[in-house]
Amino acid sequence: MSSRFIDFSGLFDLVSLSQIENDPKYKEAAVFKETIEPSNDVDYEWVCEYARDCYDRSEKIFAVLDGKANDIIKYLGGGAGLFTLAVLTNLKPENARIVIWTIPAYLISIMAIYFAVKAKQPNSVALPPSVKSAFDYANRFEGTSQASFLGQWNMMCVGMSVANQVKARSVRKATWAFFGAIVALIFPLGAAIWR
Repeated sequence: MSSRFIDFSGLFDLVSLSQIENDPKYKEAAVFKETIEPSNDVDYEWVCEYARDCYDRSEKIFAVLDGKANDIIKYLGGGAGLFTLAVLTNLKPENARIVIWTIPAYLISIMAIYFAVKAKQPNSVALPPSVKSAFDYANRFEGTSQASFLGQWNMMCVGMSVANQVKARSVRKATWAFFGAIVALIFPLGAAIWR
């Protein structure tokens, strides 16, 4: 079941290494890595710099998404706790209808927190190759080692992009659920006004 705003597919999925490796763009990057044939007479320094910038940008996006998920957890976690406390302190038979109408906002808040926590979970990400791997590249490809290493950079950038897309979907779901929880507060407000 999915809607325009909240897609419930992959509800419990985290970014897995196989999910990254099975992504068509990542597969294309893996082929590029294996087939790259740089020329000795071309200056690839700017391409290497561009690759580093792409990876740094992806890391920053990953961190920003993590921060957004963390903010949703803080706002809704604290807000839901205070809201629950306020409802429980006013739990009287004459307020029963108001209390019942708070349940949708509370449940949607829990859903938003779930998606935000899911976005913050440790996930597989494409990390730079080890120093040994870079050393081996330098020895194996001698004069074109830096350019040959671009295949590795490309795979890392694509892998981070896939991880960011999955994290962004969870943050988007959490954000819409956050909005839904706030909108759902209209119900207890209406019940209080029209009692």
